[in-house]
Amino acid sequence: MPLLILSLLVALAIFYFKGKEDPTLARRAPEALPAPAAVEPHAPTAVASAELVSLPSPGSEVETHEPPILTRADVGERDFTPWMSSLALETYFRQKNQGYQGSFWGRGNWIRAIEGRLLEGTKEFRIALGTMEHPGEIQWQYRLDMTEISFAEELAKATGKGFSLVQSQAYRHPDGTTRYQAVWQQSAPAKVAKR
Repeated sequence: MPLLILSLLVALAIFYFKGKEDPTLARRAPEALPAPAAVEPHAPTAVASAELVSLPSPGSEVETHEPPILTRADVGERDFTPWMSSLALETYFRQKNQGYQGSFWGRGNWIRAIEGRLLEGTKEFRIALGTMEHPGEIQWQYRLDMTEISFAEELAKATGKGFSLVQSQAYRHPDGTTRYQAVWQQSAPAKVAKR
C-alpha cells in the first residue's frame, strides 16, 4: 500500500511540473515603447518551406473565433535571424550575452516578432530582436509552438493582465493541428520620483 501511495504522489508531481509554464518560453523585460506599430491581419509571406496557415471556419452552428494572426509593419524579412531549433534559439540568446553582466533581456533586448515552421520533420523558429531605448517603459513576453487552445488561453490571460498582442504567426503541424507563436507587450506605469 505505501508503494501505491508513493507512486501516485510521484505521478501527481510529474503531472504538476509538466503542466507548469516553461519559464524559458516566457520573457518579460522592460523596454522603450517604440513608435506605434501598425498591426494588420496576417498576409502569408513567401517562404518556400514554411506552410503558413489561417484556420478554416467549421460548418457547425456553434460560433467559433479564430486566433488572431498579426504581423508588425516595422519588422521585415531582413530583421529575422536564421531559422533554428528551440535549443539553438536558447543557445543563441546565451551566446549574445557572453561577456556581459546581467541577463540578455535585462540589458534592453527584446523580441519584436517570432515565427515558427516545420522543415523535414524538425520544428524551427526565427526571431526579430529589438533594443530598448529607455528600459522600464514596457513589459513583454512571448510564447512559441502553442496549440489553438493554449493560444486562446494565453491570449485571454495576457489580455487580463493588460498585455496587447503585437505579433503572431502560425504553421501547420503534421498531426493536422495549427501551432502558433506570439509576442505581447504592455506599457508599464511611468516611474515618478517621490518627494
